Amino acid sequence: MRTSSALLFLLGMIVGVVFFFTIKESLTFPETSNLPYYTFRTLLRLLVTYILCLVVGVLVGILAATHDKVGM
Repeated sequence: MRTSSALLFLLGMIVGVVFFFTIKESLTFPETSNLPYYTFRTLLRLLVTYILCLVVGVLVGILAATHDKVGM
């Protein structure tokens, strides 16, 4: 039990160091300063899409509930 915990700790430390150097290297690119802006725009697009789907779903549900049968 003790050796498996030590091995997991050592593996976690190695992964952490690799992750740190990967992030450190990627921060040198000039595009990374725009990441918050890109994230905000992506979340805004997701929100607009969600609201649009919700409105269409409610409208179709209202139409389905108010009509007795489907016309052909």
